[in-house]
Amino acid sequence: LSCTLAGGTSLSGTTGEGSSSASDCKPACAPGSYSSSGLGTGLSGSTVVGCSLCDVGTSQAGYRSTGCDSCPSGKYAATQGLDDCLPCNAGSYSADGGTVCLACDYGTYQSLSEQRECISCPPMQTTTNTGATTSTCVKVNSASLSMGDNTLGALGAPGGDSGLAVMFSNDVANGGGAVA
Repeated sequence: LSCTLAGGTSLSGTTGEGSSSASDCKPACAPGSYSSSGLGTGLSGSTVVGCSLCDVGTSQAGYRSTGCDSCPSGKYAATQGLDDCLPCNAGSYSADGGTVCLACDYGTYQSLSEQRECISCPPMQTTTNTGATTSTCVKVNSASLSMGDNTLGALGAPGGDSGLAVMFSNDVANGGGAVA
Protein backbone atom coordinates (compact mmCIF):
# COMPACT_ATOMS: atom_id res chain seq x y z
CA LEU A 1 0.00 0.00 0.00
CA SER A 2 1.35 3.43 -0.94
CA CYS A 3 0.23 6.17 1.42
CA THR A 4 -0.44 9.72 0.28
CA LEU A 5 -2.22 11.99 2.70
CA ALA A 6 -4.54 14.86 1.84
CA GLY A 7 -2.62 17.65 0.15
CA GLY A 8 -0.24 15.20 -1.51
CA THR A 9 1.92 14.56 1.56
CA SER A 10 3.84 11.39 0.88
CA LEU A 11 5.91 11.37 4.07
CA SER A 12 3.72 8.75 5.66
CA GLY A 13 3.45 5.04 6.21
CA THR A 14 1.57 2.33 8.00
CA THR A 15 2.13 0.95 11.46
CA GLY A 16 2.05 -2.67 10.34
CA GLU A 17 3.02 -4.85 7.40
CA GLY A 18 0.36 -6.07 5.03
CA SER A 19 -1.87 -3.03 5.44
CA SER A 20 -4.32 -2.69 2.60
CA SER A 21 -6.55 0.14 3.75
CA ALA A 22 -5.90 3.85 3.31
CA SER A 23 -7.14 4.31 6.88
CA ASP A 24 -3.95 2.54 8.01
CA CYS A 25 -1.86 5.40 6.61
CA LYS A 26 -0.37 7.68 9.26
CA PRO A 27 1.69 10.87 8.90
CA ALA A 28 5.43 10.66 9.60
CA CYS A 29 6.82 12.49 12.60
CA ALA A 30 8.50 15.70 11.42
CA PRO A 31 12.09 16.70 12.18
CA GLY A 32 12.44 17.70 15.83
CA SER A 33 9.92 15.05 16.92
CA TYR A 34 9.59 11.28 17.29
CA SER A 35 7.32 8.38 18.28
CA SER A 36 7.85 4.68 18.94
CA SER A 37 6.88 3.89 15.33
CA GLY A 38 8.12 7.15 13.77
CA LEU A 39 4.52 7.86 12.78
CA GLY A 40 1.89 10.14 14.24
CA THR A 41 -1.73 9.26 14.88
CA GLY A 42 -3.20 11.88 12.55
CA LEU A 43 -3.15 15.49 11.43
CA SER A 44 -4.55 18.63 12.99
CA GLY A 45 -4.31 21.10 10.14
CA SER A 46 -0.70 20.69 9.04
CA THR A 47 0.51 19.56 12.50
CA VAL A 48 1.25 15.88 13.04
CA VAL A 49 -0.53 14.62 16.17
CA GLY A 50 0.91 11.81 18.31
CA CYS A 51 4.60 12.67 17.99
CA SER A 52 6.66 13.93 20.94
CA LEU A 53 9.05 16.86 20.67
CA CYS A 54 12.75 16.16 21.15
CA ASP A 55 13.87 17.14 24.66
CA VAL A 56 16.30 19.96 25.41
CA GLY A 57 19.87 18.81 24.74
CA THR A 58 18.70 16.68 21.78
CA SER A 59 17.61 17.11 18.17
CA GLN A 60 16.36 15.06 15.21
CA ALA A 61 16.88 16.11 11.57
CA GLY A 62 14.97 13.29 9.89
CA TYR A 63 11.36 12.38 9.27
CA ARG A 64 9.79 9.23 10.74
CA SER A 65 12.16 9.07 13.70
CA THR A 66 11.83 6.80 16.69
CA GLY A 67 14.14 8.87 18.90
CA CYS A 68 16.28 11.97 19.12
CA ASP A 69 20.04 12.35 19.12
CA SER A 70 22.00 13.93 21.96
CA CYS A 71 23.68 17.17 20.95
CA PRO A 72 27.41 16.59 20.38
CA SER A 73 29.94 18.52 22.45
CA GLY A 74 30.26 22.12 21.32
CA LYS A 75 26.56 22.33 20.40
CA TYR A 76 23.39 22.78 22.43
CA ALA A 77 19.58 22.68 22.29
CA ALA A 78 17.97 25.02 24.83
CA THR A 79 14.41 24.37 23.65
CA GLN A 80 12.37 21.31 22.70
CA GLY A 81 11.65 20.26 19.14
CA LEU A 82 14.85 21.30 17.36
CA ASP A 83 15.84 19.63 14.13
CA ASP A 84 19.51 20.53 14.68
CA CYS A 85 21.60 21.52 17.68
CA LEU A 86 22.98 25.05 17.70
CA PRO A 87 26.73 25.79 17.78
CA CYS A 88 28.47 27.31 20.78
CA ASN A 89 30.35 30.50 19.85
CA ALA A 90 34.05 31.16 20.47
CA GLY A 91 34.61 31.94 24.15
CA SER A 92 32.18 29.22 25.24
CA TYR A 93 31.79 25.43 25.29
CA SER A 94 29.38 22.60 26.04
CA ALA A 95 29.58 18.90 26.83
CA ASP A 96 27.57 16.18 25.06
CA GLY A 97 23.82 16.74 25.51
CA GLY A 98 24.34 20.44 26.17
CA THR A 99 21.31 22.59 26.95
CA VAL A 100 23.35 25.83 27.12
CA CYS A 101 26.82 27.01 26.20
CA LEU A 102 28.96 27.96 29.17
CA ALA A 103 31.33 30.93 29.01
CA CYS A 104 35.01 30.12 29.49
CA ASP A 105 35.95 30.98 33.08
CA TYR A 106 38.76 33.31 34.17
CA GLY A 107 42.13 31.83 33.26
CA THR A 108 40.74 30.04 30.18
CA TYR A 109 39.83 30.97 26.61
CA GLN A 110 38.49 29.37 23.42
CA SER A 111 39.10 30.93 20.01
CA LEU A 112 37.06 28.37 18.04
CA SER A 113 33.33 27.70 17.95
CA GLU A 114 31.72 24.29 18.65
CA GLN A 115 34.21 23.19 21.30
CA ARG A 116 34.00 20.76 24.23
CA GLU A 117 36.28 22.71 26.59
CA CYS A 118 38.27 25.88 27.09
CA ILE A 119 42.05 26.15 26.96
CA SER A 120 43.89 27.05 30.18
CA CYS A 121 46.33 29.93 30.41
CA PRO A 122 49.88 29.03 31.47
CA PRO A 123 50.58 28.82 35.24
CA MET A 124 50.38 32.17 37.10
CA GLN A 125 48.50 33.75 34.18
CA THR A 126 44.83 34.56 33.67
CA THR A 127 42.41 36.25 31.34
CA THR A 128 40.86 39.56 32.35
CA ASN A 129 37.29 38.44 31.65
CA THR A 130 35.10 35.37 31.28
CA GLY A 131 34.22 34.26 27.76
CA ALA A 132 37.68 35.12 26.41
CA THR A 133 38.09 34.33 22.72
CA THR A 134 41.83 34.97 22.42
CA SER A 135 44.88 33.65 24.24
CA THR A 136 45.68 37.04 25.74
CA CYS A 137 46.71 35.68 29.12
CA VAL A 138 48.34 38.13 31.54
CA LYS A 139 50.62 37.48 34.52
CA VAL A 140 49.01 37.37 37.94
CA ASN A 141 50.42 39.69 40.64
CA SER A 142 52.17 37.19 42.92
CA ALA A 143 52.14 39.58 45.91
CA SER A 144 48.35 39.61 45.90
CA LEU A 145 48.30 35.84 45.43
CA SER A 146 50.47 35.22 48.49
CA MET A 147 48.14 37.33 50.66
CA GLY A 148 45.08 35.29 49.61
CA ASP A 149 43.47 38.27 47.88
CA ASN A 150 40.62 37.20 45.61
CA THR A 151 40.95 40.32 43.41
CA LEU A 152 44.35 39.50 41.99
CA GLY A 153 45.98 42.29 40.01
CA ALA A 154 46.91 41.26 36.50
CA LEU A 155 50.39 42.61 35.70
CA GLY A 156 50.75 44.06 32.26
CA ALA A 157 47.02 44.60 31.89
CA PRO A 158 45.75 47.98 30.74
CA GLY A 159 45.99 50.48 33.63
CA GLY A 160 49.55 49.77 34.81
CA ASP A 161 51.05 47.38 37.33
CA SER A 162 47.98 47.36 39.54
CA GLY A 163 46.15 45.88 36.57
CA LEU A 164 42.50 44.90 36.50
CA ALA A 165 40.70 43.22 39.37
CA VAL A 166 40.15 39.57 38.55
CA MET A 167 37.82 37.34 40.62
CA PHE A 168 38.54 33.63 40.51
CA SER A 169 35.70 31.16 40.83
CA ASN A 170 38.03 28.71 42.59
CA ASP A 171 38.84 31.09 45.48
CA VAL A 172 37.59 28.85 48.31
CA ALA A 173 38.36 31.35 51.09
CA ASN A 174 36.03 33.91 49.54
CA GLY A 175 33.07 31.70 48.61
CA GLY A 176 34.26 30.27 45.28
CA GLY A 177 34.35 26.64 44.21
CA ALA A 178 37.01 24.12 45.20
CA VAL A 179 40.37 24.03 43.44
CA ALA A 180 40.56 21.09 41.04
